[in-house]
Amino acid sequence: MTDRGAGPPSPRRILLATDGSSDARAAAAWLTRWPPSERSRVRIVSVIERRLDWPGVQAYYDAVAADGHRILDEARASLSPVAAIETALLEGTPGDEIVREAHDWDADLVVVGARGLGLVDTWLLGSVSLTVARRVDCAVLVVKGDRRRLANVVVGLDGSGQSLDAGRFVAAWPLDARHSVRLIGVVEPVHFPSSTPSVIREQIVSAVREVKEERRAELTKALDQLARLFEGHGVTVSRVTPDGHPAEVIGAVAAEPDTDLVVVGARGLGGVKRLLLGSVSENVLRAARCPVLIVKKPLTS
Repeated sequence: MTDRGAGPPSPRRILLATDGSSDARAAAAWLTRWPPSERSRVRIVSVIERRLDWPGVQAYYDAVAADGHRILDEARASLSPVAAIETALLEGTPGDEIVREAHDWDADLVVVGARGLGLVDTWLLGSVSLTVARRVDCAVLVVKGDRRRLANVVVGLDGSGQSLDAGRFVAAWPLDARHSVRLIGVVEPVHFPSSTPSVIREQIVSAVREVKEERRAELTKALDQLARLFEGHGVTVSRVTPDGHPAEVIGAVAAEPDTDLVVVGARGLGGVKRLLLGSVSENVLRAARCPVLIVKKPLTS
């Protein structure tokens, strides 16, 4: 696969985190059916925890490390020859180490399974995936559910710059006539005090209606711009601008059984050390029954 001409830049440094679980294997499988650019590098990491430091348990840690290397080797074999691949076995708390590695390695995209070993509910997020989604400062693909096709992609927009970056991010991947993309621009409600005097209520309602239609027009313009990026590669594109709260509207679409991937912006405001998810992206991440791509900043060429 080659880069897509003058289109949006594609992720060049992709960090795949794996623990050998079924969701982690599904995450690796996504990189074979949604392959990165020939110029991309993939770094596969697995994390082992060293809770005790007694001489008598060294043999146990040696066995754990050997298993970690086996997991890395299996993941690498499943990806070859997708791109240039390297592996690393890390020690520490999984969520913290993956976040640190993503930062130190300057990753453009982190790919992780939704849950690790031992969780009962298929649709629950694991603490590691949620930690990574919340704290890395690059895009995150959280893979949920069984290994599946990639046919129907939903891009949710709320008018924020990050949501537009999310649409451009996925437009850089090798979608074609086999795929359909649904662009959803949600027009948020405009509130006014319930105590507004009746003599001016009609004027207020009219003004609110105008504001909403202005927002709808802005979103429609943005959707049209994104649609052209996809349509140039033969992708079937639809666009809608429903009223509602983005977290609820996009979350409901993410839960539909025929949705194969949901793409959203993070829209989070972080502190010094991390970029927290916004309510939209975290709600979608929890509601989805399919992989979710969360984009936090634009890619650079």
